[in-house]
Amino acid sequence: MKMNLLNKLVGSFLIIILMMVGLGIFALSQLSSVNESTLFIGQNTVPSITTIDQIQFKVDFYRQQQLLHVISTSTSEMDEIQITMDNTETELDTLFNRYKSTLISNNEEQVIFDSCKTTWQKYVVQSKLFIELSHSLETDKAMTMLHGESIKSFDQLKVNLQDWRTLNQQLANDAIDNVPYIALPKN
Repeated sequence: MKMNLLNKLVGSFLIIILMMVGLGIFALSQLSSVNESTLFIGQNTVPSITTIDQIQFKVDFYRQQQLLHVISTSTSEMDEIQITMDNTETELDTLFNRYKSTLISNNEEQVIFDSCKTTWQKYVVQSKLFIELSHSLETDKAMTMLHGESIKSFDQLKVNLQDWRTLNQQLANDAIDNVPYIALPKN
């Protein structure tokens, strides 16, 4: 059967339209994948890393306050430092609780999170013992206590926090790696 010119034009046009529809569907599916990865990075990974950085900062600040407490010679100054330390503990508890309720991505992160929180709590309990010595101006004994078992917990906490941050960076990298892309030819 011979096709006249009109049928050939209509057929060609329909083929082009079908190809365009197919290309549009493919593009939308790729954009959906990009959107999922972008949302994960924006809503989970970036806030996770930011919160972990805040926790690291607060832990270091807490340690600095402990050392300031020990070298202080004024009871009123020690009391102010103690208030700052108590506030920092509360802020850290808030950061840990907020993270647990909204940002944990997987079981591996849950394990690292639990380890960080447990080590933090252990460090606080171990290091609290220095306060009485510091208030009594027994600086050497207070420093010895801060550099005893508690420093091991502090050092372990720092390692755990770094592992936690590294895991979240890897999760972000994985999300980026999962974004489909079409390699464009190089000129």
